Amino acid sequence: VINLCGKELPLANNRELVWRVMQMNGSSSVMAYKVNRRDKAFRNRIRYHTTLDANATKRIVNRKVALRPPFNVNNRFFKSKSYVALSHEFAEFLHTSPYAIRVHQFFTRCQNPEEHFYAVMYMMPQVPGGYQEQLRDWYFHVENALWMFEEGAECGGQVVHDVCVVGLADLERVLAGREGHLFHNKYFMSYDHTIMDCLEQRLVHRNRLEYRQECAPHV
Repeated sequence: VINLCGKELPLANNRELVWRVMQMNGSSSVMAYKVNRRDKAFRNRIRYHTTLDANATKRIVNRKVALRPPFNVNNRFFKSKSYVALSHEFAEFLHTSPYAIRVHQFFTRCQNPEEHFYAVMYMMPQVPGGYQEQLRDWYFHVENALWMFEEGAECGGQVVHDVCVVGLADLERVLAGREGHLFHNKYFMSYDHTIMDCLEQRLVHRNRLEYRQECAPHV
């Protein structure tokens, strides 16, 4: 399972996607990092929980003391992006393990639950498809983006919520970030279609090149 937001384009063709996943040897790829539980912003996320209003059109944030988490608070608070690649075994564990379900229920009462739930389960020992130290050099970021709060950030398109909606002027920067990332975010169909056409043409060209090298001589 590769979780995306729907405004990305692939930086790798199908063969490269398959190859990168195969190198994981049944593990998932979640870029998790440990959170300082004394951090004020983190404590606020845990103290809040969100509910939907009656017609489910907006979220209502309610301040409440969070329930006691079903894991060791001192060692088990992690965070990641919600864009993750999950192995079949890992995804099945999240849906069937009573313990994973309890952890999920805890985080659904917090802000940005998916950014914590995947990471916490991923870093727990003996979870199938979880983190493996020996594979750390093979883990990849599912998606990349041009964030405006990063040092030296530039945007040739338009900025929305601190992220660059890329235009043709950003093509070189998008391709420069290809190493270690499978997708790039963010694109708007109604904004600048030229960069999308260029990336699509690039993938098509690489597919044709693979075909000529491996298939055409034998046809």
